[in-house]
Amino acid sequence: MDIIIVGLIVTVLLVNIALFLKFKSKPDVEDNKDQEVLKIKDDINSLKNSLGDSFNSMSKEVAKDMTVALTKVDEKVGNFNQQVQLLNQSQEGITKILAGVKKYGT
Repeated sequence: MDIIIVGLIVTVLLVNIALFLKFKSKPDVEDNKDQEVLKIKDDINSLKNSLGDSFNSMSKEVAKDMTVALTKVDEKVGNFNQQVQLLNQSQEGITKILAGVKKYGT
């Protein structure tokens, strides 16, 4: 019977030691989790910054491309307006000629 009591005491001690070691090492796991959370936050911040930088550079490129395109459109519109003015001038000349023919023809 003494052997059974000694065996139970040893078993209880071993279980207590195992539980103590398990709970003692738990804060390390929490520290690791905190470090992982901080690492994830840093990764998210760096991702946000890189996306912001790439968006800024892309918007600058888009603005530059739009400026070039609008300049070309403006030049083409200017050329078209000149052609319309020349056409109007030639039409005025033809109208004067036809008006003169009408006067002399009657």
